[in-house]
Amino acid sequence: MTLERFFPIVSIVDASIAFLNGGRKIMRGRRTMNRFEGNGNREAKIRYLDGDFQIVLPGSHVICAMTGAIIPVDELRYWSVARQEPYADAQASYDADKRAGILPNQ
Repeated sequence: MTLERFFPIVSIVDASIAFLNGGRKIMRGRRTMNRFEGNGNREAKIRYLDGDFQIVLPGSHVICAMTGAIIPVDELRYWSVARQEPYADAQASYDADKRAGILPNQ
């Protein structure tokens, strides 16, 4: 019994994808999705670290804790590790620190 009997092999790439895809039939012209893909227009859940962040649940964006603005994940530059909050820009980060009492009153 050969693999070709169940899965006609068009190319080696198709055969390897069929094997990795649990033997399910591959449809031409359609991209197979993995567990990190899906609805690209949802909020990501992120763990904020010092100088880096970890994506806990994938998504396309996060919401700024101060302004409510939508921030695409690939444009995320400002966050608070202590409060685990993302910020749209430096001013929003500054305002959050001021509100939290971290900065001295001027």
